Amino acid sequence: MPLGALLAGPAAGWAMQAVGRRSTMVAAALPAITGWLLLAYAGSLAALLVGRLLTGLAAGCATLVASPYTAEVAEARVRGPMGAMIGLQLALGILVSYTAGKYVAWRWLAVASGAVSVAWLLMVVAICESPLWLLQRSQQSQARTTLGWLRGGRSDADVHRRPLATVLLTLSLQQACGINAVTSYATEIFQESGSSVESNTAAILVGLTQVVGTVAGVAAVHRFDRRSLLLTSAVLMALSLLALGAYFQLQASRPDVSAIGWLPLASIVAFIIAFSIGLGSIPYLLMGEVFSAEIRDAASGVAVFCNWTCAVLVTLTFAPLEHAITTAGVFWMYAIICLLGAVAMHFVVIETRGRTLDEIQQQMLG
Repeated sequence: MPLGALLAGPAAGWAMQAVGRRSTMVAAALPAITGWLLLAYAGSLAALLVGRLLTGLAAGCATLVASPYTAEVAEARVRGPMGAMIGLQLALGILVSYTAGKYVAWRWLAVASGAVSVAWLLMVVAICESPLWLLQRSQQSQARTTLGWLRGGRSDADVHRRPLATVLLTLSLQQACGINAVTSYATEIFQESGSSVESNTAAILVGLTQVVGTVAGVAAVHRFDRRSLLLTSAVLMALSLLALGAYFQLQASRPDVSAIGWLPLASIVAFIIAFSIGLGSIPYLLMGEVFSAEIRDAASGVAVFCNWTCAVLVTLTFAPLEHAITTAGVFWMYAIICLLGAVAMHFVVIETRGRTLDEIQQQMLG
């Protein structure tokens, strides 16, 4: 799935520029529906792999186009919470999948996911095109009409390096922190840890925590500085991962760690909450805010490509790294990445809360 999302980045970036945001979102529904149908009726491993690849393509396309579209249609006073809602949607999807996966056969889960994709298609068919995209094509009248429906009522090339560095850093760190390893291997982690909480139940609790944490993150991004939330998120994640690694290290050196059997779940819950209030949603928001209009489509495509590349690498390397440096070593490695990321973000990321897109571009020029 992450591989499909990775491949979607460049193509979706081109499509956003060529045919518009709305048409790109409509197109994203087609591989999603096809992929889930393949998964639901798969009779071979090849069909399963193609289905996952197609659903990944749809996910990569959707996450790419949603951020710029939201930034372009939202007013400055609500752009933050609306942009952060993308992370909430992802968290809800994970929670629903975890919960349904415990009680429902996987083919029926694929059918339900396909129904969600159909609902997405019906929704995006009904919305309007981005006014900014229309203006870029000299369609002033249509842009004015669209803006009325929505609300009722030039930087140089050198500057592009800083916004691109900002988005690449935050989106790369979003995956390099190990979030995909934790969510994809949650059940296995709890089984391996010997936690006192049943593994499938613990995974559902992790998904629920991500939803609750992301809701808190949506509120936080409206009330607090985004840069501060990112730094706080990275540091708290590092502390949680250090504690999780310490548990596995103790487990490897002691015969009985039942007295702290609660620690794996507590550490992962703390990690998910910390991720949700900052790195889970703010990078998508920044992607829609810091890029100027003339590079937004292409730069967003590069950024999402980088994000899903990191997701693929984290997912594929988790098990080999466990064998190479132990489970504790893997989580400590992720903790170090979080701390280094916090230092990098301190110097690279600017504050965008409460500023219009034009003001953000001026700050980038400064």
